[in-house]
Amino acid sequence: MKYKADLSETNLTGINLSGKKLQQVNLRGADLSGAKLECTNLEKANLRWAKLKGAVLERANLSGANFSSAELQGADLRLANLSGANLEGADLRGANLYAANLKGANLKDAFLKRACFQNADMQEACLENAKINAASFEKTKVSKDQLWKVWKMPSSKQLEEIAGEEKDD
Repeated sequence: MKYKADLSETNLTGINLSGKKLQQVNLRGADLSGAKLECTNLEKANLRWAKLKGAVLERANLSGANFSSAELQGADLRLANLSGANLEGADLRGANLYAANLKGANLKDAFLKRACFQNADMQEACLENAKINAASFEKTKVSKDQLWKVWKMPSSKQLEEIAGEEKDD
């Protein structure tokens, strides 16, 4: 893919790029720790191996972006559009993805410990081998079939709770 700009390996720690249009930008390996990226358009951007610890990406358009092996610990991704994004092997420990759109996102082998996915849309997302210890999936849109790849043998109660289907007693 031809990128509009190459900012790979750049130190952008704490930068404020809120509301900017950065579609198809190469930020491979860039350090965006603590950056303010609210409402930023990073559609189809390359953020492979990028450091985004504690970054604020609330309401950002990240659809089709490549976050493979990126560091997103504690990042604020509330209401972000991550549809079709590649988050394979990404570290999202403690990240807030409240009401985020993760339709069709690839979270294979991702680290999701203590991440919040409440009210998120994760339909058709790949969760294969994702580490979900203590992650919150309350009212998340996700199918039971997706969860078989996360847990080897989930209980029916776990499936019902995550899929939002409470069994009547």
